[in-house]
Amino acid sequence: MNDITIYHNPACGTSRNVLALIRNTGDEPTVIEYLKTPPDRATLKQLIAAIGISARYRSLRPAVLYAGLFGSLGLAWLLPPEQLLIDPPALRYALAAGLAFAPIMFANLIFAHSFRDTAMADMSFASNLLGAMVGGALEYIALITGYRALLIVVGALYAVAYVLAGRWRVLADRDLVRRDMAGPSGAEPEPLPSVGG
Repeated sequence: MNDITIYHNPACGTSRNVLALIRNTGDEPTVIEYLKTPPDRATLKQLIAAIGISARYRSLRPAVLYAGLFGSLGLAWLLPPEQLLIDPPALRYALAAGLAFAPIMFANLIFAHSFRDTAMADMSFASNLLGAMVGGALEYIALITGYRALLIVVGALYAVAYVLAGRWRVLADRDLVRRDMAGPSGAEPEPLPSVGG
């Protein structure tokens, strides 16, 4: 199952470069030529909302984004899906869509934030692809355990990601950490210890 979708314009050099970068990872994305097959209204609203939030709140710290992610996961866990069977149907669909897509939106914002602040975009992109593949495989757990148990697994994995990337810098961009530690003087800091050593 392919989880990568790119809205592509073959005439755009940036679009061609991004497509080539994805293909160089060994994955074949779903390519939608948006000029020939425009996205539906719901997809456009989700994309515009994510872009708007990311552009408007560029200074959001990762902790705020993770709080939104964990809050939306917690709300989805506390509110069983059958509680959304309310009238009118438009309200039901809006609540269900908000509940289902809020964690995805926050996860996308977290990735965009980490991708923006990295000195090595290929490593950040590769980490995101690995997370998407592991997450996609773990989604099948929900067939056995149910949706609410899957939310706990997702929350635990994002908690580990937050701790490793933000607190311990185990899997963080080491070149960026060195640059930040050097400060404005540019002096080279002490080397960072290797993972496991």
